Amino acid sequence: MRRRLGVAARIAQDRFAEVSHALHALSLSARPTSGAAYGGQALIDGVLMRGPSHIGVALRTADGGIAVTSEPIATGPIRRRLTRIPVVRGAVVLWETLALGSRWLLRSADVSAGDETQSSSSTGATIATLGVTLLIAIVIFNVLPAIAASGIVSALGWGELLIERAIDGLLQVGILLGYLAAVGRSSDVDRTYRYHGAEHRAIHALENGDPLTRSALARWPTAHPRCGTEFL
Repeated sequence: MRRRLGVAARIAQDRFAEVSHALHALSLSARPTSGAAYGGQALIDGVLMRGPSHIGVALRTADGGIAVTSEPIATGPIRRRLTRIPVVRGAVVLWETLALGSRWLLRSADVSAGDETQSSSSTGATIATLGVTLLIAIVIFNVLPAIAASGIVSALGWGELLIERAIDGLLQVGILLGYLAAVGRSSDVDRTYRYHGAEHRAIHALENGDPLTRSALARWPTAHPRCGTEFL
């Protein structure tokens, strides 16, 4: 009996070693295609990662599990032609990113609330939500500071356009920093910021050939130079 237990223990140990080696090899294979640029964004209790031809989404469900899915990025002859034109390709990718991100942001909110069924929101509803959001952002971060700067310059009797533009810029930066500080006090938004930092660490690891493990990702910063938010 003792001999059988010893044999079983050695077999189990060998199987465990094989599985460990397989997992290690799998993590090492998670490296970017040569020349490929990866991106992503934080969602509600999750992340969206975008590669050259697909996106991958991982969402924390209400029961504590993780729902994972992927979908191809729509490509067609017209899009391929547009993405070959400088400046135009930037506008195309920006619109795709906004539309795709908004759709999955709404979907992640449903999953976080416990609704894991397929979202019934249409493309029209997503576009409408995106349009209203952009309109509100333009009014708050552009229109209001411009009006306030014009009022300040007029009240002080200054006529230089440069001074008005400088005040306008300072007000825009002040409103942005105040907005980020205010929303960061929300636990939900703070958790979203954490997912955003985790996404950046994963991209750093992919671009430098590191395995996608917790210890490897911890070495990298939560900021990324290609981040759209950092660019803004």
